[in-house]
Amino acid sequence: MKKVMISLLAGVSVLSLVACTPKRYERQSKPKTATSSAVKKEKKDTGQKYYQEVLDRYAKYDSALKNGDKTGLFEELGKIQSGSEESIYLDALERLGTPVTFQYAFTDLNKDGVDELLVTNQYTGNKQYVSAIYYLKGQKAELLHTAYTAGVGGYRSSLDVFDNGQIVYATWQSVSPDRELTLYSLGKGEAKEEKKATIQIGGKKTAEQALGISAKKLDLTKLDWKTFDGSGDSKSTAKAEEKKSE
Repeated sequence: MKKVMISLLAGVSVLSLVACTPKRYERQSKPKTATSSAVKKEKKDTGQKYYQEVLDRYAKYDSALKNGDKTGLFEELGKIQSGSEESIYLDALERLGTPVTFQYAFTDLNKDGVDELLVTNQYTGNKQYVSAIYYLKGQKAELLHTAYTAGVGGYRSSLDVFDNGQIVYATWQSVSPDRELTLYSLGKGEAKEEKKATIQIGGKKTAEQALGISAKKLDLTKLDWKTFDGSGDSKSTAKAEEKKSE
């Protein structure tokens, strides 16, 4: 009887060991999951840092125009190409003496992963207009066009941006009914001229009809507009990139 009991106990022990073995193996082989604190977020580089030189200039333009510092303004304009659209635009603002509150916003117009820079100083009620558009050619910011009203001569220009990335640049004279239109599309490091057309101011034909645009105009009020503080502080760009990456 004693031998029978010992044999039974030994059998039960063996069965217990066999039953437990897979569970131990499962616990040991189960992969460890990384904790949330160990996972690092990768910031997406959308090229905003390459516009910093442009932002620094506009911060100084903003300060000079607000303070009536004509000497400081033209000293700053002397650092860029004489006769450039940017220079003519700022000169026109100074001549008109209109109140200046520059704002800027980054947005990827052509959805290629690289941001463009929009600058504005034009407001009508709740409506906002684009005053300048910059894009990247490699790591260098290039001006597409500016939009403004000249102090003398009756010259006018405008920039309309569409939600498919197309841009319409229009120019006209206050004494002429003709409005000259140019349609642009942004590619990788280039602004391609797609089509030209002329419409009559006050006529029945719209720019969209003349240029064959089926997209809607970009809602500028939904962009993250920022103001210049006059210091040219580069932290504004870093904050914008950080906010977008998050």
